[in-house]
Amino acid sequence: MLRRALPTVFAVCVILGTALALQAQTPATTTTTVRPPELVKLEAEAAAEIPLPPVPPGRAAEAKKVAETSVAVKRATWVVEKLLPPPPEGVAVLKLAEIKVGSRGWVDLTGDVIKVSEGVAVLRAPGVAEGVTIGVPVAADAATVKSMAIRGEFIADRPVTIDGREVLVLKEVVAAKALDSAQAKVLDAARKRLEEAKAAHAQAVAVLKDTRQRAEKAVLEKTQAEAEKQIPVPKDADVEEQAKAKAKQQELALKLAKAELEKIAQMYADTPVVEPTRK
Repeated sequence: MLRRALPTVFAVCVILGTALALQAQTPATTTTTVRPPELVKLEAEAAAEIPLPPVPPGRAAEAKKVAETSVAVKRATWVVEKLLPPPPEGVAVLKLAEIKVGSRGWVDLTGDVIKVSEGVAVLRAPGVAEGVTIGVPVAADAATVKSMAIRGEFIADRPVTIDGREVLVLKEVVAAKALDSAQAKVLDAARKRLEEAKAAHAQAVAVLKDTRQRAEKAVLEKTQAEAEKQIPVPKDADVEEQAKAKAKQQELALKLAKAELEKIAQMYADTPVVEPTRK
């Protein structure tokens, strides 16, 4: 019976292993936005304006990827800001860093939608003061929207509380004139490129975090095993003595791991990115 079952089990393992290997070798499909010539030119300017930071020697490949994708987000943001048309004459830009109820001005931005609640889309937008969250009224079926572009003259109408956080709701006062089709096409492509860059950066950060945690876990498991050899827990010890011995094991394990953990922290540390000069 066992002899007859073994070939079947082996065949299943081979098929499963082959499938997994093929899956690992299949590259992930990525969506790349078609770039109009004007966007290509601006992205080249952004690359000159925001260079890749020098990566210190010894950094892990995952840390380098995070630095590269961070620069890509900054470059894409720079391009979008370059393409944004100026506000109408006589209308001041709404200073989001100083926003409060009653503040009024021109807004032209794309923000990540954190949550949609009670007819308000809560946005994470660039330039907003720390501790301040803005939102805009939306339709009830907008719960699946991931990002939102708002353009026009707005006023900080009222505060609402969502999940214990105060959100300033922006109310449109004067709608923006529609962009011409060519300008809108380039701006739309630039915003899509920005979303792609943000997604790539988020993925790189997640991979870095996971890789670092696995490296730290491996070191701590190794040093914990060594600590248990050096400080064995007596089998005949009472509960209090066992607890003391285990505490000493943990203390020794951390001491043994310190050098390697510091090396890992250095390998996966952030690489500072130079902020571009606004022109």
